[in-house]
Amino acid sequence: MLPEKKKLLIVLCSWNYPKMLEACVDSLLRAKDSIDYDIAVVLNEGDKESMDFLREKNIYFFYSPKNHGVLAIDFLMPLILFYEYVINSNDDMIFCKGFAEDVIALMETDNYCSVSLSLVEIFESGNHCVIKDGTLKSVLDKDSVNSFLENHKNGKYFFDHLKISYYHPICVRSSDWFGVGGYANNWDENFASGYSMDDYFAYKLFMKHEGKKPPVLCNKSFVFHESSASMNRLSGEIRNNNNLDKFKDATGMDIMYFRSQIGCGREIK
Repeated sequence: MLPEKKKLLIVLCSWNYPKMLEACVDSLLRAKDSIDYDIAVVLNEGDKESMDFLREKNIYFFYSPKNHGVLAIDFLMPLILFYEYVINSNDDMIFCKGFAEDVIALMETDNYCSVSLSLVEIFESGNHCVIKDGTLKSVLDKDSVNSFLENHKNGKYFFDHLKISYYHPICVRSSDWFGVGGYANNWDENFASGYSMDDYFAYKLFMKHEGKKPPVLCNKSFVFHESSASMNRLSGEIRNNNNLDKFKDATGMDIMYFRSQIGCGREIK
């Protein structure tokens, strides 16, 4: 018989970049508030500095000598079993205080299949889930991190309404994680680079709930994102594969059609 489930687990993929991992984990430890959560990390091409840091912080990690990209997050599935909710992220992000409360409050309305944190980036990407702040430099720059946290505290980045979308960091029920074959779709290496896997994961969740529970962006809590800092550490051959054909083979539709069908970017008032 399994013990009673804990509330929330934050799972991270790290890609042999100890300074970035340290910045991300430190932000998660600082951000704890009324909802306690545990942290677990997959170390792609695990390095000694990262392992020593995680041991010092008493944080569980899974070591892999190979870089599996974002698919590696499913190495943590045995842990996810013991939690009610899981937030899947990479290590190229800084978290703000109160994010867990905001996300779990939305999940517990039972209106959404997933809740993602919105992103603050330093350049304009055209992505509807991103707010640009060109005054920031890097998640490794302490002044930028402090500015982001202060700006967030003062409400600079808030949206007026929720929006439909699904990107890392993404929170789902652990039962749904297992119900759709995990993030990696039972380790489907057709999606080896990870590109389009966010879309496919969202598709599976949306279909599991019969289209009645859309994925949404939290309009109150944001993360400071070093865009592509993780994905750029994949080999060029893998990184340049956007998997659009794999998504269509798996779902029978183009990604852009799927995004339009669920109303990606539309506000929920």
